[in-house]
Amino acid sequence: MRWRWWGWFGAALVGWLAAACGCGTEKDDPQASGGSAGTDASAGGTGGHWPLPDSAGVGGSPTDGAIPCPEGPELPPDVPDGWVRFPVFGCKYKVYVPPEPSLLPPPLQWEECTDLGPDPYTCTQLVTPWPHNGQPVGGQPRAWKDENGKVILQFRQMSGTTVTHAYTAVAAYADGPMLQAIRVSEQTNQGPVLAVLPNGGAAAPMRALWRFSDYEGSSTANVTEIRGGPVTNPMADLIVRYEKGDVLSAGGYGGPKYVALVGARLHIREWDGTDLGQQYVGLDIANTTWANAETLIWNAQSAVKSHLYRWTPSGGAEVIHSYGDDFSKGAASPATDGTDLVWLEGEGRDVGGSSSFFPTMHVVTSKLPASSAPLEPKRLRSWKGEAIWNAAGAVGCGYAAYSMPLTPVNAPLDQRLLIVRLSDGVSWELKSPADNHWNWGQPLTIDCDELITTWGVGFGNFHIRRIRLDSLGPGTPPD
Repeated sequence: MRWRWWGWFGAALVGWLAAACGCGTEKDDPQASGGSAGTDASAGGTGGHWPLPDSAGVGGSPTDGAIPCPEGPELPPDVPDGWVRFPVFGCKYKVYVPPEPSLLPPPLQWEECTDLGPDPYTCTQLVTPWPHNGQPVGGQPRAWKDENGKVILQFRQMSGTTVTHAYTAVAAYADGPMLQAIRVSEQTNQGPVLAVLPNGGAAAPMRALWRFSDYEGSSTANVTEIRGGPVTNPMADLIVRYEKGDVLSAGGYGGPKYVALVGARLHIREWDGTDLGQQYVGLDIANTTWANAETLIWNAQSAVKSHLYRWTPSGGAEVIHSYGDDFSKGAASPATDGTDLVWLEGEGRDVGGSSSFFPTMHVVTSKLPASSAPLEPKRLRSWKGEAIWNAAGAVGCGYAAYSMPLTPVNAPLDQRLLIVRLSDGVSWELKSPADNHWNWGQPLTIDCDELITTWGVGFGNFHIRRIRLDSLGPGTPPD
């Protein structure tokens, strides 16, 4: 039996690992484009029954039925009454969804934070009343906003044990109703792994993306499906399917019009499955985010090069910030809210030396141009992290927040949060406790009032906190 803990945790991290090691690639998609299991984006959410998919989706796979799977006279004890089987992988696994909104789990709840660590701030943290084994939240959690700027969180409520591999994957308003839930029953011995895929950054629609991987009898996925659709519909439509032997994409990123499938190559599909084809191949793709409905931002990177890229339907993939063949400099880890673009830069690297790291690093910003106009970079402050690559960031309301690891190889974990005000470079640094009994994780979203971030024990960061920005004090002037 494969290592179950790595199964769910590793699936959520596969995109990060592919970018970090320079090994992520994506096979040219062999499938023809086709219609998806069409659902109405406005369906559900107000009562009654949700519609079920009426076709097998892209590729017409016979393993994905058009109706819920058959179930015996009794549901597994960990599945809520009234839920139905989700027809993924031919009903091989015990995966369940609520057939109507009234059967969704209760809304998320928050409580005042305790054990704040060494820095003063005010925050609330997610209440985790469901049974769990000390790791209540999995994912990696994601956050996006609706058209009114309200935050939606997407993560897994972990329960049972790592052996029984049980969880409920949810999409829910941070302050409001639950929107979507998928239960992987603790009666399941072999999976599937259901990974939370990021949905859109500044431009996420009312849709959610999920990745299902079938690992039965194998240490690598036999079949992987990326599914998504209106968050008001419990049955995620098939967007793309990878068979064993295909080189999988590292992940999917949903925007209002398109889904970006990324690895070392970039494919773009519409939400109905229509394939726009390969748009980029070259360096590994990291820190992908939709800036608006038709603009995808990422950095293309290797151990030597790192540039910022943009994709639009009209212009295709193009470099928007690069130092060309001057490999002593680099730019990486972009984040944007569609108005401001923030990234990290390094300089002073000895191109002929043994280290690929930059001795001098900065946090930089520019307004995001509406067209192909060049960026206007403005240095905000120094960057104290280990490297400029793969730093998770969030931008909003004139602020940027980044995870900032200061951990050298084989040294104790020292994960911090850096919050920077874009108007003047004033910053706030939140440190993890000195004894590392918990560590800061990844910023999920930031607005005028608060930063929502992960935190917890070790690298997994199995909790969520909401930090009040007005509680952070005057901050540190830029250096």
